[in-house]
Amino acid sequence: MDKADFVEVLKKGVLEETGLQSKIIKVQKNNGLELWNVSQEDMTAHAEKNTELLLPAEITPLMDIVTKVLPMETGEAMPLFVSTNNRKLFGAGTILYHNLLSDFLKMQKSDYCILLPSSIHEMLLMPCESKPSKEEIRKLEKTVRTVNKEQVTREELLSDNVYLYDREQDKIKIA
Repeated sequence: MDKADFVEVLKKGVLEETGLQSKIIKVQKNNGLELWNVSQEDMTAHAEKNTELLLPAEITPLMDIVTKVLPMETGEAMPLFVSTNNRKLFGAGTILYHNLLSDFLKMQKSDYCILLPSSIHEMLLMPCESKPSKEEIRKLEKTVRTVNKEQVTREELLSDNVYLYDREQDKIKIA
């Protein structure tokens, strides 16, 4: 087996400012960028554009997913949504798709969105009308850490942080 026979795979990670762990595979086949006569910037731009086209985002209410797996009577709808791609693989990065969060919050009539990293495959979205309190964030951080420790494999762990998206500023930051 020729172990050097790989092609570079680019995945758009979350901006460094957010602190999310980037899951990027960097392998080259015969110095691929030079062979293809393309710059790293051009390759990244094409990867970002093509990712949105090839793996369209899906945002689904969590209760819709739960009731498909465990049919049950539901009371008030849970304001929690799952953002992933159409293949449900490596979909946490869909939150970076152009205008995805902004458009989602417009539909939800909300200005803020709490982002809970579920795994590298999906991100949980919790729309909010107002900025959450420090106490609310601490409770959510504790929940995220507990779930990550007890339910998420190390390979699929995205982050122990809770993030906040501000629609007016169009920015994601650690909450």
